[in-house]
Amino acid sequence: MKSISPESIYKEVSSEITLILKSLEKESESIELITALKSGHDQFKKLKSELDETLDHLEKNAEWNNLTIAFYGETNAGKSTLIETLRILFGEKSKLYQQKIFLQICEEHKVDDYFFDKCETLKEELSAEDVQMDKLTLQFMKSNSKRKIFEDELTSKSEQIKLKIQNIPFWRRVVHFLWKIPEKEILKSYFKDLNNSLDETSRLLMSYNSEKSAIIKRIELIEKELHGIDLVAKELEKYQDGSIIGDGQSDFTRDLISYEINLNGNIVILLDVPGIEGKEELVYVPIMKAVRKAHVVFYVTRKAVPPQKGDIKTGNKGTLEKIKEHLGAQTEVWTIFNKSIKSPEALRTPSLINNSESESLKVLEDEMRKQLGDKHYAGSFSLSAYPAFVTSTKNFIPNSQRNKDRNKFLSNMTPSQILQKTEFRSFTQKIFSDIAKNAQKKILKSNFNKANDVVVKLKESVSNLNKITFKPLFKNLNHQAYDSTNQLESATNSLKKNIEFTTLSLINKKRESVRRKIYECIDQNIENNDLRSSLEKFIKIGMDEIEIQILEKIENNFKTFEQEVSNILDQFQEHVQEFLHDATKAENMGFNLDINIKSGFNKQGFIASIIGAIGLFFIPGPGWVALVVGVLGVVISLYKSVKSFFSSDYKMAQQRKMTDENIVKVFGSIESSYISQLKKNTDKLEQQLSNIKTRFWIPSQQVEQVTLSLKNSAEQLDNISKTIIKKINIE
Repeated sequence: MKSISPESIYKEVSSEITLILKSLEKESESIELITALKSGHDQFKKLKSELDETLDHLEKNAEWNNLTIAFYGETNAGKSTLIETLRILFGEKSKLYQQKIFLQICEEHKVDDYFFDKCETLKEELSAEDVQMDKLTLQFMKSNSKRKIFEDELTSKSEQIKLKIQNIPFWRRVVHFLWKIPEKEILKSYFKDLNNSLDETSRLLMSYNSEKSAIIKRIELIEKELHGIDLVAKELEKYQDGSIIGDGQSDFTRDLISYEINLNGNIVILLDVPGIEGKEELVYVPIMKAVRKAHVVFYVTRKAVPPQKGDIKTGNKGTLEKIKEHLGAQTEVWTIFNKSIKSPEALRTPSLINNSESESLKVLEDEMRKQLGDKHYAGSFSLSAYPAFVTSTKNFIPNSQRNKDRNKFLSNMTPSQILQKTEFRSFTQKIFSDIAKNAQKKILKSNFNKANDVVVKLKESVSNLNKITFKPLFKNLNHQAYDSTNQLESATNSLKKNIEFTTLSLINKKRESVRRKIYECIDQNIENNDLRSSLEKFIKIGMDEIEIQILEKIENNFKTFEQEVSNILDQFQEHVQEFLHDATKAENMGFNLDINIKSGFNKQGFIASIIGAIGLFFIPGPGWVALVVGVLGVVISLYKSVKSFFSSDYKMAQQRKMTDENIVKVFGSIESSYISQLKKNTDKLEQQLSNIKTRFWIPSQQVEQVTLSLKNSAEQLDNISKTIIKKINIE
């Protein structure tokens, strides 16, 4: 990487790492090495894919023109309160518009300190009307009940009177008919009092309906007035200062919100970040967007203690782990201890924080420096945002708690004094003098540092992959290859010693057998000619027996050797597979190592070739005939040299002596021939076994190539990081 431009740093970093990835695509004549290198290449490719995604997010969120400050921390730490106070004090554009709307609503509806007091009166009136309605309803129910009783009684008695009317004398009925007196009127005359009661209840019911309608109208008017006041309250609540401040509930702020303040012509962007203790699936994206965009981060906390650590056993992240994860790439991180103060009495102390809080903050700072490093952690600042907020504005709903708190604080001190006592004035000066100073340099440094952090993390991932996975794997495979090679050599040496011992033992046994048999013939005073024939016969028989028996015995040795070799190969493959399996599980790599330990090796074919070679060890050659001829020559010589006038004992002694010399010579030659042929054939066996030994080392050689490639990649990544750091220092 020869040069880096600010606008293209993320693309250039990605391009450089792509070149590293291509460098892992080495060509090799060995198929096994190509396969092994692919394992390292694929893992690096996976890591690069994650890096490209991060770089893409950084590029999309990077701010190159305006200094951006993120307010980051736990839920209910007061981040939004801090931002709202800064918006008010610095006259942030959207805040001024919001305040303008608030005042317009107040003016339009004549909202004063007593505007909402009317609500209580209206609510009392509404309650009284409800009571009156309840009473009226009760009276109605009673009257209606009486009316029903009267009607039931009238019906009952009417039936009785009808019967009486039927019994009226005929002449009186004629009179009634002539005078046209209806039956109804006749009944009335009998139930005058009861009818009067019915009429009274009817009048009461009519009065109830009338009074009910009047109450309903009054209730509707009261509710309409209350609804109008409620609408005004909701509008004011929307536009009053502090509307961005949560109510203490988790995840009140879920989206990343930004505000621009003007510091003597320099635009500074304030980012209101969701609380890091909320539901991670809801807030992770806006949090990461904020920290990627920010050049300075304020970690806001209400507790003068180090952030809480997570639980390693359960895997739950604590605040400390989240801070390290989220803010590790930041170049400038400050801690703000936002002390919670709700009453004026707490501001009358000589110092905002006490000795205990001061000592605790030192521990907090040490922990933050430990997690983020001295180059990234800038320091801490103590203040109390709430008193500064409520006294920096009067745009509150008259009867709200914030307005009451404002009046309470201002009854003891002026706004200027409160800004002084809460250290908020010092904080704003800090932003002016230290933080906003050299804003462009901070912007470049922060953005370059984030790119460098991605490179460093990739380098660490590659180095860890090499250190934790491939180097231990190489060591294990190397040790296994060495161990398996030694086992194979030991088995081969045992085979050679066993074959040699078996061969020599059998030849020696046959030599003694021939000697014993020929001695028996000599003891029978055998003639020299017969001795010659017997010796020749015994030697031939011995040679045939050697050939048959030695092949059988050696075959048994080879079967043992075959099993030993088979076990060695099986154990080698089993151990290698275990090493590969363990390696793929290390550090949750999430990929399978493609190391071929079987390529080019056929165990069954190898064993078959060994067994097939047995017959080559002891096939009689031309030398065997020479040996027999030599024996015959000895016998003839013996015949000529022994004179008939010697005594029989002397003759037999000479025969034994000459026979022994010839037996030793013959079987010595046989032994030499076997040993010579054994060496030639074991040399051939060694050549076959050397191929197996070579294959033992292939897996470790494959992994060694991967370790070298990853080591080279880490070095190149380190060079990229150094180039970026150099650029940061130059800028």
